Amino acid sequence: VDPKTGNETKPTLTITAPAGTYKSGDLVSITITGDEYIKASADATVTINNTPYQLSDLHSSTDGKFISFLYEVKEIDSGTLTVQSVTGITDFFGNDAKEVSGAPISGVELATPQMKNAVERLGVTYTDGALHFTIAAKQDEAYQNFYAKNKDALMQLLITVDNGEAKTHTVTVGEDTVNNGFTFTAAPYAIAPPPRSKPSQCSSRSTRERRVLPAGSL
Repeated sequence: VDPKTGNETKPTLTITAPAGTYKSGDLVSITITGDEYIKASADATVTINNTPYQLSDLHSSTDGKFISFLYEVKEIDSGTLTVQSVTGITDFFGNDAKEVSGAPISGVELATPQMKNAVERLGVTYTDGALHFTIAAKQDEAYQNFYAKNKDALMQLLITVDNGEAKTHTVTVGEDTVNNGFTFTAAPYAIAPPPRSKPSQCSSRSTRERRVLPAGSL
């Protein structure tokens, strides 16, 4: 409350972020704008996509016409970006800010999960003139939904032999009905073995020492 004017008007907050599609690991700059000057207390919090954070942990500014901070998109996140609540933000007279709308931020899409994060193991062996592959991928529900929607364009292997041109090799996605998941397989990739170098031919002759004795020496 302003002791001089008795101002008890609570500031109104608007939440914005640059429009675009963000992937796992991307940083989204979120801005809280007040209809008057605002400030954040040391223990101010913000809840983003149902996860609470200390505002100070998000590289946040602390006061001004707006307060900005960074949100890192999680490996598995919501499809939208929503700030559900904010606490600890007041105007300069100490009036707590009004509750935020809790609506998804317009123009922001979170594209998760990503296939680059799905592979847990890629094994390669060379037998019978070919590379043989074993591929294991995460089977969380979010990943399984992602596999089901993107079967035809999920993964390729990029193979380079002896610093030559990189070749793409198809990975096939199948359903594992026994374990209720998905399988990833790739056909063997033939590589001719390098030519064997011929052993160097060194002829070695044994030389016997011969002595010629003058006649009559025996």
